[in-house]
Amino acid sequence: MLGYASAGLALPFPKLALADGFVPYTGELLVTIQANGGWDVSSFCDPKINTESTILNNWANGMTANDLPKAGNIPYAPFANNASLFERFSNSMLVINGVDMQTNAHGTGRTHTWSGRTARGYPSLTALFAYEKAPQLPVSYLNFGGYAETARLIRFSRIDKVGELRRILEPNITGSAAKIRNYYSKNDLNDIITAQQERLARIKSDTSLLPRQKFAMESYYEARPNVDALEHFASVIPGDSDIESSKSLSQAQMAVLGFKAGVTCAADVELGGFDTHTNHDSLQEPALSSVSETIEYLWDYAEAQGVADRLTVIVGSDFARTPYYNNSDGKNHWPIGSYLIMKKNASWANRVIGTTDEYQNALALNPQTLKADGGAGSAILHPMHIHSALRNELGLSTNGFQFSNPEEFDFFNPNLG
Repeated sequence: MLGYASAGLALPFPKLALADGFVPYTGELLVTIQANGGWDVSSFCDPKINTESTILNNWANGMTANDLPKAGNIPYAPFANNASLFERFSNSMLVINGVDMQTNAHGTGRTHTWSGRTARGYPSLTALFAYEKAPQLPVSYLNFGGYAETARLIRFSRIDKVGELRRILEPNITGSAAKIRNYYSKNDLNDIITAQQERLARIKSDTSLLPRQKFAMESYYEARPNVDALEHFASVIPGDSDIESSKSLSQAQMAVLGFKAGVTCAADVELGGFDTHTNHDSLQEPALSSVSETIEYLWDYAEAQGVADRLTVIVGSDFARTPYYNNSDGKNHWPIGSYLIMKKNASWANRVIGTTDEYQNALALNPQTLKADGGAGSAILHPMHIHSALRNELGLSTNGFQFSNPEEFDFFNPNLG
């Protein structure tokens, strides 16, 4: 019931355009922020106060439901410096609560959250987006960690050391910033690239190559000529002193710079520190603070670089944390979690869809009203429902990876919920 229709045994190789006549990409953009480890949504976007019998959150001691802060139509927890994020961006934010990840296992949770499928081997939403929107770009899909399955539709690029990226993107340049020179002339460099491509063409045509080897050679062969595009990317990367030192912020920075250069259309940003089985409050607080900080930085930097109007951001995690503390003051795994979906001043924003009870159990949602009203066809939300709606909203086809969900939820209809 949660599966895709068969995609067949053969998947297409990525078709990457050559650099000649490179035109920067100016279409829609996508970023996922993956809070790996299992975030506590009851201390973030699905705030829970304590009950008479259970302490769900220490920060909620003495509070009633009326005490919870609210930004526009979105309630949030007064914890981990969340206020700035919600107060600034509620008009660009859709919160979907009560999503059943159907697992307490990290690997399965990440797979389910970011592909809509519990089985491995199916593409992330980011991979589908990059494949359909701009597969010809040299670094169409940037991944900094987390779930990045491509199902061989496209390849992802990973950047670990931003400070060295410029040298990788401009391999023909040597010397210090004050005295830059080229190893080869432009004509000699073109001759070298042509000779390399001819050699690679012969290698990739070898009929004895295994499918995985052939895929790797195809990817390498078609990526090699993107010199002009990569030089353009290098030109927008700031000096070392202006590169963010924070790992999370540098990921967001590089994604935005790829967007600005027109060489990237999708990126995954990975955050960690959420698996808080002990000392939950003291560990989850900085982890959730990093979520808010990264989201705010991403939007601010995207605005400064002129790409914010084209950007969609999706925030999620493996699953959530239990609605109670364990004997080590920690919280264990809990399958009912949330998504944040953001787009600048979207008509469907400033809304909360999906409901959980006081103990963070998911309530069935009516697909006709997007309310937990017990109407016919009501169902518990699963990641496939979010992915199906996102594909429609982002203009993505199924590519042979159809979901088999019997109901559709139009989360992006501002008149529902």
